[in-house]
Amino acid sequence: MKTRVYNVFAVATLLWLAGDLPLRAQGPPGNAANTPLDPIISQLVRMGAAEGGVTADAEFDSPVVTVGQPVIFRLVVTASPESTAPPEKLVAPPELEIRAGGSGHTIGFNNLGMQFRTTFIYWVTARTAGTFTIPAFTLSANSRAVPVPAKTLTVLPAGAAGAVRAPRVQVEVPAGKFYIGQKISVPVAALDPGDNSIYGLGSLKGEGDDFICDSSPGGQRRAMRDYDGQQVSALIDNIAVVPVREGDLKLVAQAMVVRRPGPGSLQNTFTGYQPLYESLPAVVHVQHLPKGALPGFTGLIGRFTVMQPVAAPQPVRAGDPMDLTVTVAGEGNLGRLVPPKCPEGPDWQAFPPVPDKTPAILIEQQRSNIFRYTLIPQRAGLLSTPSIPFCYFDPDRGVYVDLTIPAINVQVMPPVAGMVQSADTNLPAAAGQELQTPLAGLSARPVHFAGSLRPWQQRAGFWGAQLVPALVLAGLWYWDKRRRYLAAHPEVVRKAQARRGLRRQRQLMRSAAGNRDAVAFARAGVNALREACAPETAANPAALVGGDILAVLPAEVVRPAADVLVGTLFAAVERANLRNEPPSAEALLAAQPELEALLEILGRRLW
Repeated sequence: MKTRVYNVFAVATLLWLAGDLPLRAQGPPGNAANTPLDPIISQLVRMGAAEGGVTADAEFDSPVVTVGQPVIFRLVVTASPESTAPPEKLVAPPELEIRAGGSGHTIGFNNLGMQFRTTFIYWVTARTAGTFTIPAFTLSANSRAVPVPAKTLTVLPAGAAGAVRAPRVQVEVPAGKFYIGQKISVPVAALDPGDNSIYGLGSLKGEGDDFICDSSPGGQRRAMRDYDGQQVSALIDNIAVVPVREGDLKLVAQAMVVRRPGPGSLQNTFTGYQPLYESLPAVVHVQHLPKGALPGFTGLIGRFTVMQPVAAPQPVRAGDPMDLTVTVAGEGNLGRLVPPKCPEGPDWQAFPPVPDKTPAILIEQQRSNIFRYTLIPQRAGLLSTPSIPFCYFDPDRGVYVDLTIPAINVQVMPPVAGMVQSADTNLPAAAGQELQTPLAGLSARPVHFAGSLRPWQQRAGFWGAQLVPALVLAGLWYWDKRRRYLAAHPEVVRKAQARRGLRRQRQLMRSAAGNRDAVAFARAGVNALREACAPETAANPAALVGGDILAVLPAEVVRPAADVLVGTLFAAVERANLRNEPPSAEALLAAQPELEALLEILGRRLW
């Protein structure tokens, strides 16, 4: 087990060196001041400095509402989302009902360079009128406590004048039936509060456990929308979602709203910050696709047509590959199109289709998807390519529509070799004839790569090999458990170091006594006392003096004799180091039994 743990440490050291050497290769240490840093490294240094001063602030948007009107409580932290832990529940008056919303992050700029801005949204609804305050609290960011100031919300009675309008983001689910797997383009409107303060939308996305967010080609547009009985300008964009189950599914939209800063807004606190908005949940009714799918259905939902297939090259020789290119155009989930399988016949050998490599968002923009089949004609003559079954589901009519890829005629010329090798190499191309290939007449030479025909899972060493990953994982688990234990009990490490140091110094002391070297004996004795007493003081052994040693001696030590012994050893070392006066060997070496007994007592305390 120890050998495996050591191997893990060796691999980790090699990986660290592999990542460290490229950075060291940027310039020699002596010329560090004259070697410019890589721009990315410089930016990371500035970001690290910016992360060092993490700040947080919050706001109600808007600060004055009416009873029962949901309002956004926005919390912004200048740290990355991975290093930020918001409070699970805000402490608030009982009159306020708080529900956690979504989150998002952007990167802004300040005087230190780039800076993370992570936003957390909470929905607050007041049950009664009054003035309510969410008290100041702290959150964890970059492993430190960051304070957030208190914020006040004024709640007016329902229907009372004086409520402050705020921008509102709402999901406008189109009417109609929706099905699992259907791509739904859903408009999202950012309602202007009436002061023309909204300029744009950014980072628009859909949120919901029952949807897959997809690409949505298109642009933003202006339109009029109703905002609590008043017609206001709205900036509208679309999100594309694909439901993955049936039922009444809740869909939420998020967007960074580009708006003019208002008084007391977080946009005045964080330079260039654009607030994150979230819509209230909208319900999308989704149902299963009906039964009765036609042959060749691969999940295509929408309205489509198939262009005339194109075969190239033409003419083609028998036995040579030919590409059959098919184009499907229309509106729907074209970006997720799975080409149908081409049926094989006696005249053609077909390979699996190759889908379009174009990114899904570009396929949606160009409203066409191109895929390709590779076909090999098996004989000469005028042949027709296979008719490929294909269909799609029309959600407007609720029916499956046949979209079979038609066959086309291809002129196939005889092969150069005279005969065509069949797809099954064990059968002749024609009855009563032998195959003729350019390599005819060459004898096959068997090559043996396996020492046994028995499968690996039936060999004795197979189950032993399965133990290797388990042993590696067990070794890593034991190493990590030991590492955590030592991190929680640093005194264990200090005592282990002290035991090794005490053992080494006692050996040096005995060797010096055998050589009648009083100076080396005194130094080894002093170092042994320091090593044995260092864990009690949590200090470097070399920093301890005689008073420190005497202060931590255990109760079972005879103090007058121990005090004289410790003082004699330290005095001898001091005279030898500072005055170059060697101590008396007879007097000093005579105290060896007493010193050994003292070290024995101190050594037992290290276990």
